[in-house]
Amino acid sequence: MSKTLSSINTASDTFQNWVDRTNAIITLIDTEVVTANAAGALTSGNGFVNGHFGANTLVATNIKGGNVTTNSVITFQTNTAFSANVLISQQLAVTNSVAFSNTLVVTGNTTFSNTLAVTGNTTVSNTLVVNGSVTFANTLAVTGNTALSNTLAVTGNTTLSNTLVVIGNTTLSNTLAVTGNATFSSNVSISQQLAVTNSVSFSNTLTVVGLANASGGLNTTTANATTGINVGANVNITTSQINVGNSSVNVVVNSSMIVLNSSNVVTVSTLASSLGSFVNSNTITFTGTSSQVMDSVTLSSTRSAEYLISANNNTANAYQVSKILVIHDGTTAYVTEYGTMFTNTSVIGISAGANATHMFINCTPVSTNTTVKFTRFALGV
Repeated sequence: MSKTLSSINTASDTFQNWVDRTNAIITLIDTEVVTANAAGALTSGNGFVNGHFGANTLVATNIKGGNVTTNSVITFQTNTAFSANVLISQQLAVTNSVAFSNTLVVTGNTTFSNTLAVTGNTTVSNTLVVNGSVTFANTLAVTGNTALSNTLAVTGNTTLSNTLVVIGNTTLSNTLAVTGNATFSSNVSISQQLAVTNSVSFSNTLTVVGLANASGGLNTTTANATTGINVGANVNITTSQINVGNSSVNVVVNSSMIVLNSSNVVTVSTLASSLGSFVNSNTITFTGTSSQVMDSVTLSSTRSAEYLISANNNTANAYQVSKILVIHDGTTAYVTEYGTMFTNTSVIGISAGANATHMFINCTPVSTNTTVKFTRFALGV
């Protein structure tokens, strides 16, 4: 950009030398020197200032780092505010705070050494690295890896096509979609649905207020889901303890098989059938006073049982409670009744019997309108 012209020597130079110098100056001003006026002067060509260049407003079609022949990284060393859209086709490196009040589109890598705040949409076609806090007021889309050393706050949707690493807190007000692996070294709070199509590892607490779906696997030290956790087929949940339900929540297992460990397999239907065979409750209303069968168990599956019985004489308003023990030797049934208590008068009598296949517990009511409630606890053969 610099041009050297020798001065006029009044002692030796001719008038023609003076005219030539004047014409050279006119040519420089017209073709090479950057000029300014109220209408906006225009100079065509390349130029380079080896020093500081200042302006209240810088207007340019393209801004690039390097020099007129070689491109390089452009570095903003102070706070930078962009009030319109910003399109960067090469690497962007910022060592201080950056505020974008509109869309930010970066085709190359993006490195921010301090805070990044974007009011509009943000699209990064390669790696995004931010050492300070990050606030996105709208959608964030990153095709490459994303590494954030501090807090990430995104008000809109977040789409990450590769690895996401966040060392600080992460707050997402809308959908989070991660195609690759995700590593969170601090607490993660998600107030909407979390859908993960690949492995997710949480080294701290995961709290999901909505529904959590993991089609691959879920590994976590502590997981709290107030609505539910759905896992796909053949998914292992490795933990020392699983707590499901509470005093006000019923737990439903929608599966045909429960694997307790590598060698013990219990099907849900078998478990329900087994519990029904050994623990049973029932209520019967008798309309006669003859001996009637209250309950029965098979000889081949049950050796002995204990009954807790509560009886109500609906006519005389009398009540009775007692316990009985029954046992058989394969042919004969034996029974003993103890702990009997009643109001007014006795309500029922108890006996036992057996045939070739079953042991029977018989009840003889005193009144023709008697209700008996019992719970059986049985032991196998």
